[in-house]
Amino acid sequence: MVAISVLCTLTGLLEAAASRTLLPRQENDTIDGALIPKFISDFKKDGAPAQWATGYPKQWGSEDFHLQFNAPEPDDIFNGLVADDEKTVGMFNGSHVTFLNLDSKATLSTFSLGPSDLYKGGLILNKSSKGGYNALISGSTAKYGGTRKIIQRRLSSDFKPIGEETSYEAGDIIDFDKNGRVATIWGQIIDLESDNATAVMLKDPPQITDMSFSPDGQYISTVGWPDPSGKGAILWNATSGEKIIQFPPTNAQNWVTKISPDNKYVLLALGTGSIQLYSLANLTAAPVVLGGFNGWIRAIAWSPDGTHLATGDRGRVQIWKFPEAEVVQTWEVESKSLDYGYEVYGISWVDGGNKVGWGFRLGRYMYDFERNERFWWTMGLDDHSWGGGGGPVYLKGRELVVTVDGDSLMRFWKI
Repeated sequence: MVAISVLCTLTGLLEAAASRTLLPRQENDTIDGALIPKFISDFKKDGAPAQWATGYPKQWGSEDFHLQFNAPEPDDIFNGLVADDEKTVGMFNGSHVTFLNLDSKATLSTFSLGPSDLYKGGLILNKSSKGGYNALISGSTAKYGGTRKIIQRRLSSDFKPIGEETSYEAGDIIDFDKNGRVATIWGQIIDLESDNATAVMLKDPPQITDMSFSPDGQYISTVGWPDPSGKGAILWNATSGEKIIQFPPTNAQNWVTKISPDNKYVLLALGTGSIQLYSLANLTAAPVVLGGFNGWIRAIAWSPDGTHLATGDRGRVQIWKFPEAEVVQTWEVESKSLDYGYEVYGISWVDGGNKVGWGFRLGRYMYDFERNERFWWTMGLDDHSWGGGGGPVYLKGRELVVTVDGDSLMRFWKI
């Protein structure tokens, strides 16, 4: 597959993707052709509702520039990222990775990643303590199911591949700790920086759905499907793999766990439409319970200082303040359907906690707490998409927002 590290036109891409498109449903308002959900509630500052930032909302085609790896093919799995230096862009098309200089758009490297018969997922870039980076993907020997593998390729500081790729039969990557260790859905903690990639196995783990390292790397929490022994939620020693505490049975589908960045709480998000928060200082105490959600809560992010929690359920984002455990902000739109496509996804805090961003349906949203302004990047009525992508990425040093959209484009928007 040939890498094309150039700017491309939207028209050519839509023609290539015509065989597998998803048209936007007519359940939205429009502003200058951009699809806008109908608001029930919005964020506020000092009682004043959020206002559109100048020039917003924006739709595909009005970005400052965009990047594409190559014309999409039927089984492409497009993914893009920006390195922590804000100078380098990485893109993955399901078989190859390419890295570009964001200023010159010059190609730094292009290489295959993973065997050709492996069904592969998105690209992850992890900074190495030895210098340079680790490029990682997850893959499977079958399109649905099969043996799950992690593929690793070491990169130099200028994003050139070093040596041969390495694979681990360990399941999907779920979380990283501050030292670059990887936690996998099979209950393994792999040290990618050791010469032989030493691994710690959690002792008798449940069927895991999510994992979270503590900020100091001392603990790791897991959640999974409940079973007769009640192993739905557990806190572990991340060095030995020994169980510290098995939390009481939740009698629910356990979706997400997040240890707060201030090391105060272990969060468990349940399929009953509630969240439990256990105190790390007193693990046997009854949890604080947050409720009143619109179904499952699978998009969750702590603010950098741990004083606020952003939660996303069906058609709604809420900001909770701690230790009060009370809602202080609500963004909600009309969302009558129970479809998965109506769940909020990709929540993240950026700019030191001054902004929060997320995805909803095929749009990306960001709110600026200081300026009380909202930003929205979305497809238009005549655009096509097959889903994909996460929340918006904010490049503070460049005042750019990046969206990885469902038409295999990385779009860059000046704010």
